Amino acid sequence: DYHVLQACADTYGYEVVVLEKIQEDGRDISSSFVREEIMKGNIEKANHLLGYEFFVQNTVVHGRRLGHTIGIPTINMEFEKQKLLPPNGVYISRVLVDEKAYLGVTNVGCKPTVSDSGKVGVETHIVAYSGDLYSQTLTVQFLHFIRPEMKFASVEELKAQMEQDIMFAKETCER
Repeated sequence: DYHVLQACADTYGYEVVVLEKIQEDGRDISSSFVREEIMKGNIEKANHLLGYEFFVQNTVVHGRRLGHTIGIPTINMEFEKQKLLPPNGVYISRVLVDEKAYLGVTNVGCKPTVSDSGKVGVETHIVAYSGDLYSQTLTVQFLHFIRPEMKFASVEELKAQMEQDIMFAKETCER
């Protein structure tokens, strides 16, 4: 704690400045507070508490290429079960590719329309990007919750909803 730091300050030649804890909504801002907001899906609140956008970073892996076949290609990332992810759902995101930021629409979940594995992953359509990103390590920043993950009656219904999600993301980010 800061007492130990103060006791060693003269020996090692540094100054200790103790600051009061910063609070939000009557609570100390802490990693627990941030994790709670992420787990509730309050992405904007978590981002405010963090002072930057909550993100995931991992290597792009091959999926089933369904997005590509329906004209909405996606990148896929897989994570260990203990990785903190927001609740299953669709989010407006920002994807960092080669130090350039792109608008994204990200699904966190198990893709119930096309899979019954129950395995949770992160799948992102990168708006206005084309190219091969397999095996690259990318960062996906979460900006805004759009809707919960849903099971659709058909791939055509899923595609129509994805198109609506992409349009919503574009309109929201143009404001």
